[in-house]
Amino acid sequence: MKKRTAFIGAILSLIPFGQPLLIKTGLMLSSTVQIIVFPLKVNAKSIDFYLKKLQEIYRQEGKENLTIYYANELLKIDPFNMDAYWFRAYAKVEKGLYTDGIQDYKKSIELGDNDSMTWTNIGFANSKLGDYYGAISNYNKSIEMYPKNITAFLNRVLKDLIKLDIIIFKKNDQDTRVKHIFLNDKGKKIFKEIFETQKKRIYNALLKSSSEEVINFDNVLKKIING
Repeated sequence: MKKRTAFIGAILSLIPFGQPLLIKTGLMLSSTVQIIVFPLKVNAKSIDFYLKKLQEIYRQEGKENLTIYYANELLKIDPFNMDAYWFRAYAKVEKGLYTDGIQDYKKSIELGDNDSMTWTNIGFANSKLGDYYGAISNYNKSIEMYPKNITAFLNRVLKDLIKLDIIIFKKNDQDTRVKHIFLNDKGKKIFKEIFETQKKRIYNALLKSSSEEVINFDNVLKKIING
């Protein structure tokens, strides 16, 4: 601001008061000065355009680079656009740029993002980096914000199972994006030990349950848990 004021002052000092200011325009001298002020205005149409594009493509496989491009263009217009950081984070994580993705998600949170799923996504990225404790902490944060967030809850359980090294993943034959979860040998051994320990309790719970309870199974589970 000080530099701008000094510059304006220097220009004004060149103007001889009481005399017209002559501006050379082509081959003529004009004594008329017209000052045009252009107000700084964010291009709202462009923001809407990029947001619409991002919403359309961000989940499409193979559109990660285009998503990042649109997000970058949006940030040129609005450097503090929370959604732009979120969409860019999502695309980066899909590309395997987990650390960069986490940084963008956190920038989105810093700018006001209070969606619990953002913490779930950060947890996913941390799990891909092998930081399972960090991932579980992120999932807990997500559940704390929205207790009904079943995605975060299931992911937390999944990360615990991975940490215990008792499950393996196998790709679906038709759609390789889909992965199935199976117990490995260690997991089968633990399952057998748990089942043998709980078998009598399960048997007694079923004996003490009516046919209607067995069909609903909720009460049976309570009896298995509580004994």
